[in-house]
Amino acid sequence: MKKTLTILTIISIAAVSIIACDKNEDLKNEEDSSELKTNSIDTRTSPTSVEIANIDGTLNYTEAQLLAAFNDDITVQALKATSVHFLEAGGEYQMAFTINNGDAGYAYDLVLDDDIVSIASGTTVDKHTCAGAPCNECKLITTVVSFFEDKYSCDCNQGCNDCKCNHTVSTLTGGGGTDPYPAYSDLVNYIAELP
Repeated sequence: MKKTLTILTIISIAAVSIIACDKNEDLKNEEDSSELKTNSIDTRTSPTSVEIANIDGTLNYTEAQLLAAFNDDITVQALKATSVHFLEAGGEYQMAFTINNGDAGYAYDLVLDDDIVSIASGTTVDKHTCAGAPCNECKLITTVVSFFEDKYSCDCNQGCNDCKCNHTVSTLTGGGGTDPYPAYSDLVNYIAELP
């Protein structure tokens, strides 16, 4: 009986020791995991460019995705882009977002490398606007020809034979401010984050 009691005592002590060791190991693993979480630093960098399409017009994103990227931070509905077009101006390629069905357009320069078309972090954006000469209802319109052959122009919706609109292109820098367009780096990031 004494022998049985001694064996049971030894088994009990061994079992308690094993359980205690397991708990200490779990605690240590939790601490190591927690330390890893607090010591890890997000080393991701923002992309400097994103491939948009091939030169043949095969887009990597839908128009809806590109509009969502442009409109990401814009909260006023009347300032949101409603269409996207690909323009060619003097041998340069641009991706242009038309605001509120023709109130204005913002065109971002694109880079052509081999047959890949990318948007890269740039510094200026071309703003297209229309003003009456004399017309009170000018709208920016897009003539869709083909990939990189779309053209912006102005149209007077007033119904007047002598009324016309002047098309103006101004160069903007930065992003935001009174013009709610996203800066290049923001647009590149928004597009890069698209699913």
